[in-house]
Amino acid sequence: MPLKIQSKTHPEILIYWGFDKFENEDLIKFAWEGDLWFHVDKHSSAHIYLRTLNQFTLDNLPKDLIEEAAQITKENSIEGCKLNNVCIIYTPAQNLLKDGSMDTGTVSFHQDKLVKRYHCAERDKEYVKWVEKNKIEDKSANLQQEKLDHEVEERKRLRAIRKLAEKEEREEADRRKQIKKEKDISGLYKNTEANNKNQELDFW
Repeated sequence: MPLKIQSKTHPEILIYWGFDKFENEDLIKFAWEGDLWFHVDKHSSAHIYLRTLNQFTLDNLPKDLIEEAAQITKENSIEGCKLNNVCIIYTPAQNLLKDGSMDTGTVSFHQDKLVKRYHCAERDKEYVKWVEKNKIEDKSANLQQEKLDHEVEERKRLRAIRKLAEKEEREEADRRKQIKKEKDISGLYKNTEANNKNQELDFW
């Protein structure tokens, strides 16, 4: 039953996190492509995710959205919530590495170069209060089914985009054929007209 909240600065973006380290395991397993993962560096904390729906990437994530995720991450760390200037690490969820030798809730990374750092200067009391008031505990969540449903819809979306692109390519090819045909007809007409004039001159 993950905790969820819509971003305050970007309401179309969902922020979600696990209730405990055991639920974190499911979040790791069933994160969507494009999700971004946040954690307090060198301290235990909740695993916080941004569901960007590919609207943002690691490289163009707005600072105000990073700050929101950082505040929630810091607040959900027993040690981090007491500290100022806490380092928050974040990376694509697809970059998380998990194997059977790791403890529950522990992760590593496929590529360290895809891990970014953000320094959360201090606790934003007003924002934290807003999160406490508006967060939702999704007791009916079926993370596996949600991911499967999303992947089905994503395949449909990509298929529709591909079909549209193919249709536009066919229309463009037909347009070029028509232009060529019109040019050929025009050239034939001009040649015929020129031949007729030459025949008239020869006659006189």
